[in-house]
This record gives sequence, structure tokens and C-alpha cells, in this order.
Amino acid sequence: MTTLIRTKIKRKSISKLMKSKVLERDNHQCVYCGLSSKDGPLTMDHRIPLSKGGANKIDNLLTACLPCNRKKADGIWAIPLRLNEMNSHADKNIKNPLIEKFIHILSKPRTEFLSSMTVSDQGQIIGFSNQSLVIQTYSWLDGTASEIIVIPSTRLDDGTTIIYPTEDVMKKHFEQLVSLALSEAS
Repeated sequence: MTTLIRTKIKRKSISKLMKSKVLERDNHQCVYCGLSSKDGPLTMDHRIPLSKGGANKIDNLLTACLPCNRKKADGIWAIPLRLNEMNSHADKNIKNPLIEKFIHILSKPRTEFLSSMTVSDQGQIIGFSNQSLVIQTYSWLDGTASEIIVIPSTRLDDGTTIIYPTEDVMKKHFEQLVSLALSEAS
């Protein structure tokens, strides 16, 4: 007979300052359903649970209401429900057209002549609000997900972002930029 012994993982607490930064970044609302802190208590959720190797780092923490946090449990959701659908408890059919699009973030405003050197980050938009974009960035070397960053949504209008409908279109455009940069260098 096999006996299963469960051990509880001792959690390192999340500092009040870190909680405050996460709440502010997430506009004091659940990232999964949009519930506001005015409507109910909010918790800190680990995008990648501690039990699966996640950490108490700001790019792994999200604001969640208690029901959503319990529903997610120790699962890993690739794109949180609210970030994917921008829904609320009242209307679950709203979808923001920017969600799941791919993006290049430029180090300086776009001009007619763009080189590969002006692209500072690449990734996929996983969340959007009036004030910010939440982006899952990808490694330049192997394309794996690296970190979650938040940029002001005003960057959509200031010429420092390029939005693509698919990852393939983004990759093809970047390859053209690299080719152009190499031909200009020789």
C-alpha cells in the first residue's frame, strides 16, 4: 500500500510595496473578470504558481478577485480571461481587437527609414486598458516568452509601436528590417 504524504510549500510573503505596485498596474481590478476593488476584495495571483516554479516577482503577479483566483487554482493560464476578452461579470462577449496581436516596441519614433536597430522589444499584447498595454515579450534568441511588461497606451499613437495581425507577419517584417540594415552596412 502506498501512502501519499503532502507537504505544504512555505510561501515567502509578498511585500506591501509590491502588492501596491501590482494593484496600481492592474488598475485595482481583477485581471480575469474586471471586478473592481470597490466591488469586492482582491488578492495577488501568481501567473505561474509557486508550486510550478513561479516566483514572487512583479512580472509573475496579477491582481485577482477571490472567485477567479480560486477557479484558476494552481493552473497556468496562458492569457488571463480578462486580458484575452476584456470582459466583465456582466458581459462576457466583449473582445478588444488589440488582444493577441503582435507588437514591436521601438526605441525611437517610427520614420520612413526604419532599421532593425530601432526595435527594442517584441511580443504579444495580452491586456489593454485606456491607460496601458500589457505585453508578453519574447526572447530574440529563441522566441520563448520572457517577461511581462506594461507600456502606456499612448505609445500606440506616438510612432513607437508597430502592431501585427500574426506572429508570422511580425517575423517577416523584422527579417526585412535586418536584411535592409545589412545591405545598408555593406
